[in-house]
This record gives sequence, C-alpha cells and structure tokens, in this order.
Amino acid sequence: MQRKVNLKKCAGCAGHNIIEELRAGDEVCSDCGLVHREKVVSMQREWRSFIDKPAGGDPNRAGEAENPLFTHHLLATSIAGAQGGRGDARAGSVASLIKTQHRGSNAAADESFRKHCAKVDSVCGSVCGLDLPSKIAQRAKLLCKEAKGKGLRISDKLIVACVYVACEEGGVPRTVKEMASVSDEATTDVDIRKAVKRLRTKNVVLRTGASSARAADLVERFCSTLYSLVTIPMALRAQLEAVALSICEQAALNGIQQNQLPASLAAGAIWMAVLLLHGANPHCTRRNVVDATGAADSTIRTTYNALHAKRHALFPPSINVSVLALVGALSSQGS
Repeated sequence: MQRKVNLKKCAGCAGHNIIEELRAGDEVCSDCGLVHREKVVSMQREWRSFIDKPAGGDPNRAGEAENPLFTHHLLATSIAGAQGGRGDARAGSVASLIKTQHRGSNAAADESFRKHCAKVDSVCGSVCGLDLPSKIAQRAKLLCKEAKGKGLRISDKLIVACVYVACEEGGVPRTVKEMASVSDEATTDVDIRKAVKRLRTKNVVLRTGASSARAADLVERFCSTLYSLVTIPMALRAQLEAVALSICEQAALNGIQQNQLPASLAAGAIWMAVLLLHGANPHCTRRNVVDATGAADSTIRTTYNALHAKRHALFPPSINVSVLALVGALSSQGS
C-alpha cells in the first residue's frame, strides 16, 4: 500500500512524486528511488481497515483510546517470576527485582487510583448510589486526580466530596445528606463540608461557571420522592410543585435564602405548599416531607416559620387565585 506525500521535493531529482510505503514505513521518491526516510512512525488515527474487508466497511480500532486518568494506561513493563523453589537463588533475585521495579514505576499509583475510580463509579451508580450521569463520574475522577497531585490523601470522604463538587458543576446538585448516605465510612454532613473546604484550600481547579445548589433545583426531585411515599392526585401534583417553586424563588428575592441551606429551604417550601393545599390532600403529613427531603423535623419547622413571617411576599399575583386566598389563613405553627 502506498500514499503520496504532498508538498515535498525530492533532494535527488527535484521531483514531487514522493510516496510513503505504508508496509515498510519508508518515504521513497517514485521517480529516482531515493529513500528519504526509513521506518517512519505512523501518525495516522488509531484505527485501520483490513485489506480483506470490503470498501466502505466499518473501521477497526488498533487499540483502546488513551485514558488521561492514568500515567501508563497503554504501555507498561512487567517482570515475570522465575521457575524454582524457595531455595533457588535465581528465584529470589527475580522476586527482588520485581519489587524494585514495582516501587520505581507508576503502576502501583495507577493501581491504587483504579480503586478510587471504582469507588466513584459506585457512588454515582444506579444500584446503590445516586444514579448520576457518566459525565459527573468522569469529572469527579479528574477532581480526585488533581487532589492527589496536590498532596491530598484520597479517602472515602474526599471521594464523596469530589462527587458533590462535580454535581454542582454539572448542574445536577445533590444535598450533603444524600452524599453522606452513600459513603462506606461513618461520614457526616460536617465531614463532607470539611473535605470540600480542603479541595478549595488546595486550589483544586474547578470548572468556570460552577454554581452552588439552589433550593428551586431540589424541589422537583423532593416532590417526586414525596409522591412515592403518599398518594397525591395527578392534578394536585403540578400545582404543589408550582407553589413550592414560587416560594423558593421569591424567598431568594426577599433574602430568606441567605440564612437557609438549599435543602432546608426546599423542604420548608414544600411543607408550606402542602399546608396551602391541605384540604385537597389531608393524608400528607410533615413526617412524609421529612422522609422525602431528609431534613430534620425541627429544621422544617424553623424554615416554615421564617417563610411564614414573609408569606404575603412569597406569592406573586401570577399565582393561582385560589392559592392566594389561602395564604392569609396559613397557621403560624406549621402543623
């Protein structure tokens, strides 16, 4: 197989008919036979088509793509053990050589990082994890690699913190309690926040435009969990979500969100929306909202009281007229 090399002049005959012999890897002038380069490394794409395949067929890869997470993903050196028993001096020398080679290479570091990547996949997976998109898992792995390169010890808590930051960057925020629930260690909300703080202190690069979670981003998912715990008519679900979203958005405009965690504000907003529509669905209790959102009962009560103090500013005129009529009758106790 041959391929013409463009824009190259032959040093022997000044011709322009230089071709590349793909089988031998040589660049040869087809006019005078002068060999310009020998054993050229092919810089073509990573896949090729076999000669016996029909024209226009699917190309076949010559190897998997390079993984930027690992130092030696495709190229590595391994030393095989020697045949012999314990008393064989040659076997002992080879074993010693294997240990030395293993310590001096990056294979051990890659092997350790593979375990961290497996943990990230477990946290982000759908079986017992958070069921997150693959782009979130990939970003969390890159954050782990950057953190390791800057001297941080990769623990279970730091891995969960990397996933938490990746969720915020990717626009699919999760609460700190949800992150703590998928950790193998006895991890608390405070542990994850400390780990996130360590990432920021070490200047682990965060993607530009990363934004923290907003309460409005959590309402739809919390409501979906609530529907699985208590029976709410389909006609009432859309109204419940619309009211809760309106409360969260108006709370941010009125400065209530500054003193509340997004998950707490979303839980309080959902509970206020439930109370507004309580007559249409008397079976939904505050305990159901606690189970759906993961917020403590006392937290929901405190958030509700803060919302109740500014309840008339939380509902714009565009909201349903029947809902506006019920705002004044909301109980200050939230029960």
